Amino acid sequence: MYLSGKPVLHVVDSSTAFQGAKFLSAISAKETWQALRMLWIDTYQGPPDIITHDAGTNFASAEFRAEAKIMGVTCKQVPTEAHWSVGKTERYHAPLRRAWDILHDELQDDMSDEAILQMAVKAVNDTAGPDGL
Repeated sequence: MYLSGKPVLHVVDSSTAFQGAKFLSAISAKETWQALRMLWIDTYQGPPDIITHDAGTNFASAEFRAEAKIMGVTCKQVPTEAHWSVGKTERYHAPLRRAWDILHDELQDDMSDEAILQMAVKAVNDTAGPDGL
C-alpha cells in the first residue's frame, strides 16, 4: 500500500481486524521486518503464529523468512493469482486510505505524515471490528 507516494506496511489481525500501519523508508526485507517488529510483535502480544502475505519480494525473501522462523512464525505466501486470500488486509486498505486522505487534507501543514497515519489507523480501529465496518 502507498500513501502520498510512500510505501506503508499495513497489518491486520485476521481474528479481530485490529490493525496497524507504518511508513517504510525502503521496500526491503530488513526494513519490513524491523517495521513489523516495532509496529506489532514488540508492541502487542508477541509474534503471530502465521503471517499471510502477498508475493512482494520483501516478504518472500530468505532474510524475512529467516527472521520469522527464529521467532517461530510461519510465513504463508499467497500466489499472485490468488490475491483474494489476503482479502481482509486488502479490504481494509480502502477505509485506511479514506481516513488518511481526510486527515492529511486537514492536517498536512501542522503534523507529520507519521502522526497523521497513526490517527488514521486509530480512526479505522475505532470503527471497524471482526464483523466489518
